Amino acid sequence: MQVQKILEEKNIQKVVTIQSDASIQSALTLLKEYQIGAVVVMDQSDKLTGILSERDIVRALVKASSDFFEQPVSTIMTKSVQTCQLTDRSYDILNKMTNGRFRHIPVMNDGELYGIISIGDVVKARLFEVEQENKALTDIITTA
Repeated sequence: MQVQKILEEKNIQKVVTIQSDASIQSALTLLKEYQIGAVVVMDQSDKLTGILSERDIVRALVKASSDFFEQPVSTIMTKSVQTCQLTDRSYDILNKMTNGRFRHIPVMNDGELYGIISIGDVVKARLFEVEQENKALTDIITTA
């Protein structure tokens, strides 16, 4: 299944983003409000500059100072963001996420942010594919 199909099934109208100079507290508010595990970080020109996940926040909390929640998102976000394209296959994305040990991946289209998918979205798509393959093989066997 292609990433584009995964996004269509999610039926999300917009990607939740935050500016890199916004506070960590603002990011936490977005994560809670939208019940998401990561937020895409954009610069002033609306270009992808990072991603901030729950995992990034937890890791930073271990060495946090008293002004932690007022610090800008850019101080703790993941800066080297792995992305994918609409035409990428779920199998390849699952491998990329597993090998990179991350759970969210922004989807790009013509150099612009188009969406975001989680490892749960990709696993769901892969399970659907496996079920369809199983059904097709069962149909072949039972009609032969």
